Amino acid sequence: MSRFFTAILPPKYIQDYANEIKQYFVDKYASRGAQNSPPHITLQPPFEMVDQNLPLLESSLKNFAENRQSVPITLINFGDFVPRVI
Repeated sequence: MSRFFTAILPPKYIQDYANEIKQYFVDKYASRGAQNSPPHITLQPPFEMVDQNLPLLESSLKNFAENRQSVPITLINFGDFVPRVI
């Protein structure tokens, strides 16, 4: 069993900006956990799954995404999920 989550990665320029903010929190509050994953928008929170099912998950997500258009994203400030996510 492994732990997975499904997320959208924003364009690189948004990731770069978010990483600057994350670095601020690392420097000011020693919040190193912020560096554990790239900036993202979570679609499915973490779940456990048998490792042998990973190819099925990958193909299902690929099939789902193939015919989807880009999703417009507007960033205004930021929020949090207490106690650990900013």
